[in-house]
Amino acid sequence: MSRKRESNRLRAGCVLLLAMLGMGALCCSEEHETPVAFHETLLDKPIDLEAELESQRIVVTWSIADDTNVTGYAVSVSDSTGLVRESLVTGTTYTIQLSSLMAAGRGDSTWFYFQVSAVDENLFRGPASAVDSVQVF
Repeated sequence: MSRKRESNRLRAGCVLLLAMLGMGALCCSEEHETPVAFHETLLDKPIDLEAELESQRIVVTWSIADDTNVTGYAVSVSDSTGLVRESLVTGTTYTIQLSSLMAAGRGDSTWFYFQVSAVDENLFRGPASAVDSVQVF
């Protein structure tokens, strides 16, 4: 191979390497934009969470100071072993039947814990509410 060809190949290889390094620097830069919805549509925290046992169901209610950009709420239900279920609802009330919570092997009484987060159209969540609990006998 001639020296001229070798020199051209080496030059082309260096240009390709520099281009790849430049692209890597752009991709790894801290100057990239994150989704607008994450930063600019910060959702309020649900407040006044209340879970009450009513007959054979638990009714959970809450309020929110500003529902701008809120399209729903993620309601988390857990017991002492961990997450039992999570549901997405559109209003500020969630009702769950005891029969769907009480699994075989649970003792005579079980505590259930409830927490709610507002959700926007991109399913980004705002801060979680305080936790409320209900004891089921």
